[in-house]
Amino acid sequence: MNQFLKPYFYSAGAFALSFTAFAQSAQIQTESENKSVDGVLDTVEVTAYRFGDDTLSVPVNAEVFDRTEIAESASTTVPEFLSKEANVRFMSYSGGYSDGNLSMRGFGEQSQTRVLVLVDGVRYNPADMSAINWSSIPLGAVESIEVLRGAQSAMYGGHAEAGVIKISTIRPTDGYDVYASGLYGSYGLYDISALASGREGDAYFSVNASTYSYDGYRDFSDAWSNYASAMFGYDLSDSTSITFKGDYGESKVSYAAGVDWNTFQNNPRYAAALSTLFRDKTGLYTADLKSESESAKFDALFGLSFRDRTWYDNGRELPKYNNQWTYTFSPKIEITAIENTKIFGGIDVNYSNIDLTQLSRSVLTSTVYNDRTANVDRFDIGGYIGATHELDKKWVFSGGGRVDAAYTGADWSTYSMRRVGRREKLTLDSHCDDSKWDAGFSGDLGVTYKLDKKSSLYTRFDQIFHYPTTDEIAYYQSSATTPFNTDLNPEHGQNYEIGYKFKNGKWSAGVNGFATYLHNEIMWDETRQLNVNLDPTIRYGVDFGGSYDDERWGASLFGTFVKAKFDGGRWDGKDVPLVAPFNTTAQVYVKPLEFVTCLARFTYFTESVAGNDFENDLRKIPWYYTLDFQVNVAFTRYFTIFGAVENATDENYAAFAYKSGGDLSFYPNAGRTFKIGINIKL
Repeated sequence: MNQFLKPYFYSAGAFALSFTAFAQSAQIQTESENKSVDGVLDTVEVTAYRFGDDTLSVPVNAEVFDRTEIAESASTTVPEFLSKEANVRFMSYSGGYSDGNLSMRGFGEQSQTRVLVLVDGVRYNPADMSAINWSSIPLGAVESIEVLRGAQSAMYGGHAEAGVIKISTIRPTDGYDVYASGLYGSYGLYDISALASGREGDAYFSVNASTYSYDGYRDFSDAWSNYASAMFGYDLSDSTSITFKGDYGESKVSYAAGVDWNTFQNNPRYAAALSTLFRDKTGLYTADLKSESESAKFDALFGLSFRDRTWYDNGRELPKYNNQWTYTFSPKIEITAIENTKIFGGIDVNYSNIDLTQLSRSVLTSTVYNDRTANVDRFDIGGYIGATHELDKKWVFSGGGRVDAAYTGADWSTYSMRRVGRREKLTLDSHCDDSKWDAGFSGDLGVTYKLDKKSSLYTRFDQIFHYPTTDEIAYYQSSATTPFNTDLNPEHGQNYEIGYKFKNGKWSAGVNGFATYLHNEIMWDETRQLNVNLDPTIRYGVDFGGSYDDERWGASLFGTFVKAKFDGGRWDGKDVPLVAPFNTTAQVYVKPLEFVTCLARFTYFTESVAGNDFENDLRKIPWYYTLDFQVNVAFTRYFTIFGAVENATDENYAAFAYKSGGDLSFYPNAGRTFKIGINIKL
């Protein structure tokens, strides 16, 4: 074994053994007090294999958070909730939670293309490298969030290289429900949301509206959004239903420019200028047909989404217009006719069209003209098939394979105004019209051994495939010496994982070790001003977590050890940028009164290499910690108020820093923040 790997694997093994011992002791302690009437404990279902499975049966590190946990978290966006409750790193450019990228499993730079986000089954990751518009997913409308850590390429495609975030919005149950929430906080923060849902016979519906605003911790970092949605569904029979949903939202996000080290230390709220401003109009319209029988489940989802973006880049007086339309079709089926066996398969089809226009003004006559136009097509299709088989109530074998293909075609032109005699003439400067196909295979194999009804061991192998985004291949939004990068190859690699899970009433615990090897990893090279395929990289580490929930108190601890390094080539042995070797989130709550909950949360990140610093020779992003305190008062089951102070010590920290043009810029996160809020259910 490589010498620098030994201490990490030895410590991971020791930690796994001690963690297993802890969980087994918890199992003995709680065995008698947590049995249900029939002696079988309630199980938690996850959808790692598309349809629901008992979490102890699937070889995946998975967590599910319900609406109660979401409502009581004092969070305003999905990334904020994941940062607090799921130990998922969020790298923000503005100091808030309305913009930025999720980071998992040692993927930092360009992680937005490696963590798949699904909302009611629809992929939210754009076809290009742009970040997800988090304000278009109002937290007040979310029923549950499922976090799948690690490679899931075989089931979900190239975006699921580091993990999957599956968000489900509220679905009506029997009767009628009304939810309302409001939150007010420091730096001009407020978030108001209302939702009504109901069912009448075979018909059901929900409507939701929300508004969010944030003046920003830093100069030039304000954000706001307004959002509305409506859903209507009908049960065609006892086993078949169809659901229609439509969302529409408008938002603005301002990105402040980064600052140097001295400014970061002495005046972190300062920004010399506005770096980027986005004004978006977004919409998503879906139709979902579900059917279930004793022998099979079927789901066919069709989606149509758009994002009309007005984009002011680097303080430009005139904008770019980047408008995207995406069509999605995802039918899937699970067959359970064979005893103890599930066979599943499906197709994911996505087509995106990007229409870009950039305006400029003539220096001579102030005439406004289009100096860049582009039309980009992206079509990707993936077909997958897999199966699980349970043997002797103890062993569960699972596996699947997927074939993906992606087409990228881009046609763009650049223009300038030139004087011809006494007049100006619009002149074509450059033109590119090119296309490229990428294709690959991904797969997984897993084995789970159920120790008992409360715990299991698992191991899995994944073959990973990830193809580049549209603007990693084609430079239609900027100038480059290589306008269409036909030499850029898809990423591929392998992931190995072993883990342990335990769940028994008040106790839950889990630990897993992983090692991920990648070839042709895609990353931006600032020196060459080009996305390139890197030399081989390796990521290995341990995820761990455990929690205890009682009527009067509870505690949880989650963390990740990860080492991400280049494994050969020019930067052999160097750290991969923007990966913290260790991060953890711990929290404890007490209930001095039945209706009062007091909570404290501690978050810690070690130092990490700045973005694009492949040589590891610049100042690192410093380690940091934050402390949060919160009090919830539930006057009734229908009415709760809360107050919180986040980053109580006013820690000056940055989760993100980047090397550009030889300089290193830091992007500070928010200082001490106060919040008060209310949750109502009628």
